[in-house]
Amino acid sequence: MIDYISVEKSLPIPEEYREIFSCSDLADKSFVTTSLPSASFRNFCISESGPLYLEDIEFEESGEGKLKGIKRVDYTAEIDFGLTHVVGDTDYEIFFKALYFKGELKELSFLKVIKTNNEERVRKQKRAEKISKDRIERVNSWTYIIFYYLFLPLRIALSFSINALILLERLLTFRGI
Repeated sequence: MIDYISVEKSLPIPEEYREIFSCSDLADKSFVTTSLPSASFRNFCISESGPLYLEDIEFEESGEGKLKGIKRVDYTAEIDFGLTHVVGDTDYEIFFKALYFKGELKELSFLKVIKTNNEERVRKQKRAEKISKDRIERVNSWTYIIFYYLFLPLRIALSFSINALILLERLLTFRGI
């Protein structure tokens, strides 16, 4: 699953990429990883001294997350993480690897940088924005609202009928009739 990692420790960026990726830029960003066997969308942190921490977030009924604290994670494995950094019309994907043994950072290394033109990403982003905007306009239109509430009783009646038929079928097959 996808998790997020923020890195407080200085990252080993090769000399040729230091102009593009300054440490101050990357310190404020969250990296993405699929290396951690956990629930989705949790926030981890590689601290300045090296240990891996998990942000303990409690969600309220409103859906708002509230930070309860952080927990040290005793994890043994390699964690590959990366992010996309946009500079002008070029996207740079930078990847790192952290090697952990019983929660202690043993090695933090640079893996690679992939440089791509952002035309495709920008095109897909505009298309997604257009689809989202069209959907919002359609849902908020009067015709949608009228048809939704006009057919709502019919949908409820059909749902009830189908569930009743399924129950009847189960009762008949259970009794052997």
